[in-house]
Amino acid sequence: MNKYLKFFSIALASIIGILYGLFLIVPPIFNLTYDLNKHKKDIQKIVKDTSKLKIDYSKIKIYTTPMLSAGVIIEDLNVFLTDNSLLFKSDKIKGGIALPSLLTLTVKTAKTKIENPYVNLEIIDDEQFKLIRIVEQIINENNAKPKQEPTKESELVNKIVSNIKIKIPAIIITNYLAEINDLKSKHSLSLKGEKLTVGYNSKANTFKIKTMYYQIKMKIFTQILTYLLLCQKHNKMKSKKTQKKKLRFHLLIQLKYIKHTI
Repeated sequence: MNKYLKFFSIALASIIGILYGLFLIVPPIFNLTYDLNKHKKDIQKIVKDTSKLKIDYSKIKIYTTPMLSAGVIIEDLNVFLTDNSLLFKSDKIKGGIALPSLLTLTVKTAKTKIENPYVNLEIIDDEQFKLIRIVEQIINENNAKPKQEPTKESELVNKIVSNIKIKIPAIIITNYLAEINDLKSKHSLSLKGEKLTVGYNSKANTFKIKTMYYQIKMKIFTQILTYLLLCQKHNKMKSKKTQKKKLRFHLLIQLKYIKHTI
């Protein structure tokens, strides 16, 4: 009996070792032998159909780590709005998922790095972000679609998805610049710095920001951020002038927390 158990243990360990080795070796070989840019147009079409955004990049490749994480590396990423104005760009983005976390219905990101990013948020007609208009358009289109009766399979999927937790230990952003530009008044706010670390935990509903100067832990930050972006349409302020002042006040408060250039 002990002989068979020993043989089974050795065989199992060997299989696990081989699979682990393949997990680490296959991605580099795959990147060298296969060009993922062949599917660039397909990826661009999927992004445009789902988000109304246009993307472009120079190179994309996959990677794995000894800690059983897997992800992608994207170089020279550019994201454009429907009017071809630049929304976001970065020299290099590396992001992945810790695969063992999926066993506990948790999407835990591996250490994510964003190098030299630039974010451009434009306000049009002195009252609304361009990006918000796109979000509203997607929501309206989805609401206009005929609703289908839920099936047992769809209900099961929705139940599983609702129980999934999201955990982002750290997104390390280096040499960043974010600008908010009011196209009509020509006013602008800028936020820049050398290093910014961002984290999020959906279970605790906590958003963390760490810079070279401060570390901030804010609960229900997502609701605050959503309010800042959507208050222009959903709030009950009496005038656009009051609306502008309140929006700028909240933006200044957020930027002062992070202590960088305004």
